[in-house]
Amino acid sequence: LLALHDFAKGIPKGVKTSTRLFLDWSSPFTSLASGLYNLVRIKPTEAITMELSAGHDGLNELTSIKLDAGEGMVVEARNVVGVVISDGQSVTLAKHWAIRKLQSWLKWQFRYITIAGPITLILKGGRGLVVSPIHGELTIAPDYVVAYSSNLGYATSRTETFGGYFSRKKHL
Repeated sequence: LLALHDFAKGIPKGVKTSTRLFLDWSSPFTSLASGLYNLVRIKPTEAITMELSAGHDGLNELTSIKLDAGEGMVVEARNVVGVVISDGQSVTLAKHWAIRKLQSWLKWQFRYITIAGPITLILKGGRGLVVSPIHGELTIAPDYVVAYSSNLGYATSRTETFGGYFSRKKHL
């Protein structure tokens, strides 16, 4: 387990711990810019139960997503709390630039980070955080997206009514 220090609630006695400077040594600047540095590495010699807390913010919840080999997630890096990796495996962060896409200019997000498996991602989000399978098209406000499968199409669309935007209930 590699986790941010604020989220490691209790570490069982007898478990070997150390500090890992970057989540991905092949992408140190990406790890640093996304806040995935100075991680606690918890390496048990046998199966253990480990509790992670939602941090100092009581409005956060945690969830985990298991990724098999060849699967990846596009993540909002600030929502990654930790990763569980098997011995001998490594974490791979890949950067994808999207300067020529309209949605990048509308969101002011020009770089997307993909984390590839085989790992288990531990993500934080606001109350009501759920992992939902997507069947067909789905319209959702970007504030509610923590991560999405790297094989999904992602695009910007306008809301159905101007009234929700005008009353500050919906994004345009």
